[in-house]
Amino acid sequence: MRPPATGSPATPPLGFDGSHSLLTPEAAFDPLSVSLLDAESADPAEVVSMGLPEFVVAEARANGVPAPPVRICASPDSLAEAVAVMRLLRRGQDTPATNLTLTAAHATLAVPANRRALTGLTEDGVRVRTCQEVMPDMITLGTTVGVVTVKDIDGTRRVRVFRSPHKVDHMLRWQFSQWYRSAALEELRDVLDILDNPMRVEVMAHLSAGTKDEVAARDLNVSVRTYHRHVAAIMSTLGVHARFAAGMRAQQTGLSALCSIVRRGRPPARTSSDTPRP
Repeated sequence: MRPPATGSPATPPLGFDGSHSLLTPEAAFDPLSVSLLDAESADPAEVVSMGLPEFVVAEARANGVPAPPVRICASPDSLAEAVAVMRLLRRGQDTPATNLTLTAAHATLAVPANRRALTGLTEDGVRVRTCQEVMPDMITLGTTVGVVTVKDIDGTRRVRVFRSPHKVDHMLRWQFSQWYRSAALEELRDVLDILDNPMRVEVMAHLSAGTKDEVAARDLNVSVRTYHRHVAAIMSTLGVHARFAAGMRAQQTGLSALCSIVRRGRPPARTSSDTPRP
């Protein structure tokens, strides 16, 4: 049974395993298929002149007050634009916050500015979830308008606008499927605090790799006692009491993947004050 085209998706338990998807593989929808991109309007002039955020807001307002539900799936490249759409809709009180949903790529959480922006949306009532799967950039407004943004082989950005109920319905089904494969941002907040501590990101990497404490402490240039303190703090944040459970929780929440991304973007966390002790 497919999800309804209107209303708010329910909040499934935390996890990325896709067990709560409402679509079977046979019913899965490829938003980048050739048939979908044969849109009624390619690169419409109003999108080019107004900008995508302003175009979406104008379309939402054209549907009356309150505006219809606005659902966005955003890749890392389009996250700033997606956040701008949500902020504009909330600023004008055009759409109740409960009718605004944003599914963002989980990898975007590795960037502090992105975490702050998404947290700000949740504090304003917007429902935000993150998904580890690769997602295209897609926006739906109620059941009447759909927008897909794609890039050509040469990197040229193209916007497709759909007003066919059949195509918008397919887009909604795909968005619901991704929503149920995602994790709620508010359930990840404590976990994400680990990313703000460079040393704990490094400790998390050693925990995930199963490195012996003495080896990990030596690699991080800290005492074993200090290393143990960081391990204890991580387990407390993850709400577990054993290292194996910490590793499982880190995988479940996508923390391990985020720590890997963060580590690739900066040098190892070593400080002159953290010298080894006997």
